[in-house]
Amino acid sequence: MIDWPHGNHTESPGTFGPGWDPVLDLIDPNRSTGTAALIAADPGMGRSVLLQAAMHRARSEGYFVVTPAMCPAERYRTGANGHMHDDGPDQSAADVSEWLSRASRKQPVLVAVDDADRLEPSAVDTLLRMIETLRAQPIVFLLTSRSSAAAGLIRPDLRLYELPPLDAPAAARLQRRQPSRLTGLAAYEVFRQAKGNPRAIVELCHAFGDREMPETLRIRTTYARQIGALPDATRNTLLYLAGRTGREPLAAVLSAAGRSSMHPEVWEPAVAAGLVELRDDDAVFPDPLVAVAVYHSAPAVERRRVHADFTDVIRQPSFERAMHQAMLPLGCDARTAAILEAESRKARDDGRMTHAAVAAQRAAELSTDRELAARRYVLATLAASAAGHTDWTRELAAHVDRLTEQPDLRCSAASATATALSRGGHQREAMALIVRTAGSHPFTDQATALGLAVCGAAVSAQSGLSVHRDAATSLLGAVAGRPVLPTSTPYLGAADLALQRASAAVSVDPACAPDHRKLLLAEHDQVARIPAMDRLALATIADALDDSEFAITLRSEVLDESRPGEGTAVFPEAWPALIRGLIDTGRWDAAERGLDSAAELAAARDLPVLRVHLAALRAVLAAFRGDAPTARSLAEEGWPGLCLESNRTGRVGLLRALGYAALAADDFDTASRDFLAAIEIQAHAGTMPPDGVDAIGLAMAAARAGTSAVALPVLDSVRQAHGTRPAILTQLQLTQAYALLADDTETERRFRYAISHPRAGSWPFLLALARLHYGSWLRRQRRPLDARRRLTEAFSAFGALGARVFARSACVELRAGGGDPDDRGKPADVAFLSAQQLQIARLAAQGLRNRDVADRLQLSPRTVSTHLHNVYLRLGITQRHQLRQVLPPEQPLV
Repeated sequence: MIDWPHGNHTESPGTFGPGWDPVLDLIDPNRSTGTAALIAADPGMGRSVLLQAAMHRARSEGYFVVTPAMCPAERYRTGANGHMHDDGPDQSAADVSEWLSRASRKQPVLVAVDDADRLEPSAVDTLLRMIETLRAQPIVFLLTSRSSAAAGLIRPDLRLYELPPLDAPAAARLQRRQPSRLTGLAAYEVFRQAKGNPRAIVELCHAFGDREMPETLRIRTTYARQIGALPDATRNTLLYLAGRTGREPLAAVLSAAGRSSMHPEVWEPAVAAGLVELRDDDAVFPDPLVAVAVYHSAPAVERRRVHADFTDVIRQPSFERAMHQAMLPLGCDARTAAILEAESRKARDDGRMTHAAVAAQRAAELSTDRELAARRYVLATLAASAAGHTDWTRELAAHVDRLTEQPDLRCSAASATATALSRGGHQREAMALIVRTAGSHPFTDQATALGLAVCGAAVSAQSGLSVHRDAATSLLGAVAGRPVLPTSTPYLGAADLALQRASAAVSVDPACAPDHRKLLLAEHDQVARIPAMDRLALATIADALDDSEFAITLRSEVLDESRPGEGTAVFPEAWPALIRGLIDTGRWDAAERGLDSAAELAAARDLPVLRVHLAALRAVLAAFRGDAPTARSLAEEGWPGLCLESNRTGRVGLLRALGYAALAADDFDTASRDFLAAIEIQAHAGTMPPDGVDAIGLAMAAARAGTSAVALPVLDSVRQAHGTRPAILTQLQLTQAYALLADDTETERRFRYAISHPRAGSWPFLLALARLHYGSWLRRQRRPLDARRRLTEAFSAFGALGARVFARSACVELRAGGGDPDDRGKPADVAFLSAQQLQIARLAAQGLRNRDVADRLQLSPRTVSTHLHNVYLRLGITQRHQLRQVLPPEQPLV
């Protein structure tokens, strides 16, 4: 078989798929009893690499590792190196079992058996008997087999671990780690053909290299003997199976191959050789490289015949039919290019952006006219940008610049390229491209001018640079007065120009949001019928006008439809705003799910700006929940990800996260310094976001650090920056901040305003903070009854949110005021525990160890430990034995 460059996998196996960690967790240095597991996977999925990783971990944990070479005679001897070999009739399998038992009394033992499905039946029986006999000893038996053969090996005492294909993020990470960093159609073909198979990804990256077409000699040579041994009819049918370009059903494959039914006798030789498997009314290649070898082993004329036959069979227009047609011309072909362009537009309308980019690029390559080719390259550029393919976008845009001087085409391509640059953290280059394009291409229509302005506003929002804000303002000013003319490929597509202009204006200057309130109200009931880009534009305006619920709904609807693994449109810029909204409105579990989904997108598309924002938000959430070390670690991990001087919004987010991490650790001087630094960066940008810059964070830190005199002038500058019409959230933050820092006759009025405002309940965490601080102030004013009421409300709210560090503060204040928040011996409110967390907590409360809980629930001990850690935070306890005291009794089944 093909050599697999192990360096690409064994360094951190757990990062490549969900099946690695549970297997490696079987290697427990404190193991007292045995266990046995079978790793089942298709060829190339990494079962042997995983076995090697387990052996490496076992040796590092003090295990004695045994790799038996079993034979049908069931006679063995044990060498000094741990290998077992045939040794004639005087030693039996019982001797080996006894030897393993003796070895396990000194140290745990790992018996690693690769390709157990290839052993003789008698050897398999011997191995299974040994597993049953030695299960009371600290011996781990780890076997591997093909997925198709796992059913014949599995036993009740043999755990089965199946290695699924890599998901889109893991496949993308592995592909980026190869020496040839592929982009465009080559990267798409690797992703399509490899089907998540790690070895196939490595080999296909090597095959493509820097070429447009793969060099498959290495792959074809590997499988030549097996393919050559097949009957002609079988080999011909496999060629059609390998010639699929998408999701053609098996019926279409058989029809194209001239067969009216399955004809088992045709498939049997390939199935017997392990080249093909029949699964769920389909025929598949377990090893994707076999499909590559079968297809490229055929002469070019036969491959063209395959695609021609598919074109005849698939009557309805589809992406698959268009791709088959694209394989037929030997040169430029205007008719085929037109068909591909039509399919690209259809795919874009359906949300299949990657398919749209592929079809449009192939259309451009087959075009006979330069201007037509340029327009089709723009279509491909816009689709690739919408799908989040940054390198591909820039590659396609370069073709546009080479082929045309048309302003609308070059401006659309430049806007897409600038978006790609911005997502990669290159804000200065992105804005320079936008300004240069606007100056060198005197466009006359509003859509083209607005496209550049919208892109400039997005870059300005990410960079936080005042010079970029000025440039974006100038671009928006240039839109006024231009006529709305039909353009062939506008950057904004079918978006509402008035809505997009309003959203861009609010991004540049949130203070102008009230001017667009009528626009928001007019669209409030029409959301179901407007495009995704317009819904996100509405969300930006809604945020600035304090309609948090509407903004969350809009973004959630759009992002729920975004699936990077399937090539749909992705909107990286919308995720941080959605997650922060969820955190502010107290939906922290939903925020965690959003963080996980966004992290998959960032990994799949390699988006460093999004990664930094997610690290900051995850750190803030950890700090709110009282996990200061994790919060600080997450925030510090984000610093090396970008040039933070030109990505100041990301820098502000990290400083904010560090500030809250320091607050959670009671390091008030550091927290005050971090919040002040964040505000200073925003002040230099000349604008403030609609939700303020965490004035309340600064106030909490300064009040405890004794630096109110320094913080108050800063709060004054923040208030002035927001003008005469600040957002309600900003008003609530500033009012509470002044109440904390300015000890004057207005203090109680400010606290009452922060608590009793009709919209205060929209931000439950901020409201709980106001109750905590008001209660603390009332206690110091010697009003204990009023204080206990507010502090009890705060304590309850923090507990429901899982904000452990703030619940602790409320608890301390409540006790100092004569209250009793410590409900030890009383059932805890477990409403904010997930079902799995509650199940794990109950088992742990019964005295089970983490490993016992993991065994019972089929989880890894590491997963159990993580869940228990979160349970402790949410229940406000620190020790395992406290679970019995705080958990409510289980309700009997009725």
